Parts: sequence; C-alpha cells; structure tokens
Amino acid sequence: MGSVLCRFAQLAAVDLLRRETGDGSDDELDTKDVRFFERHGVEGSTDSKDDVHREEGDKRDARGEFCLSPLFCGGLVIAVSNFKQLGGITNEDKTKKKEDRQLERTVQELQVQLDYERIRREKLEGQLDAYRAETGRLKECLEKLQITATPLSEVSVSSCSWTVWEKIGKNI
Repeated sequence: MGSVLCRFAQLAAVDLLRRETGDGSDDELDTKDVRFFERHGVEGSTDSKDDVHREEGDKRDARGEFCLSPLFCGGLVIAVSNFKQLGGITNEDKTKKKEDRQLERTVQELQVQLDYERIRREKLEGQLDAYRAETGRLKECLEKLQITATPLSEVSVSSCSWTVWEKIGKNI
C-alpha cells in the first residue's frame, strides 16, 4: 500500500512540475551530445557548472548558516530520533558503546588486580603475624637464657619451642 502511495505522489509531483515548466524542455536529453553533460555537470541537473564550483569560504559560510538555523536543528533532532526509534544506530551511539565497553574492561581488570592485591596483602599480614609470634617466643627464650645465665647446652628443651632451637642451631 505504501509503495502505491509513493508512486501516486511521484506522479502528482511530475504533473505539477509539467504544469509550471511546460510540457517540453528546451534541452532534450541526447546521450551522444557531450555538450549537454558539460553544461549540466550531472545527468538531469539544472545547475550550471558555475553554481556547482564555489569558493571554499562561501561553502563554509553556507554550511554554518544552515546548521545554525533553528529549522535545521529541530529537523535534525527529529530525524535522529526517528532513526533511533526505527532501530538505527548512529555513529555517536557506536562510539559511546565502544567507550562504555572499554571502561567496563578497565573496571574489570582493575577489580581483578584489586582482588589479587587484597589476597597478597592478607598473605603478607599472615606472615607478619607468624613472624611477630616467632619473635615473641624468641625474646622469651632469650630472656630465660639471660636470667639463668647458663650455658646453651644446659637449657632445657621444654623451656623453648622446637622451632626456636632449630633457628638457634642454624645461627651457631
């Protein structure tokens, strides 16, 4: 149904143009006539080459004026909204999704690194606690040795832990 409506709309537009310009055109299209295409630049175009080739400054000014017009801005917003509603994905959406995915990857990598550092810190804290306990036991043994002032061979095994004796033996 939509294609039929489009076809009739095109026919109505052609009919309207014929009434305004007349039935025939002064320049009949001849594919072998090179001058026709030189004058028009593009097949069927009514612009002369002078109109097509403008100064860069003029082009920039025209684009700036067109982009600043409220009609264009409003129409552009509506067109982008319609495009998105119909399932289209704009370049801005694509770049935003890429940035979001990159940020998610970075957050995940940092989370994994944080977990690794947390586990490592807990292991080091456990080692620190074990070393502090060992240092405390060694201090007690040393105090017992200094108080009694007995030779090392006379100190009873029961007064110090076995690990202390192993370390003392290694140091001797």
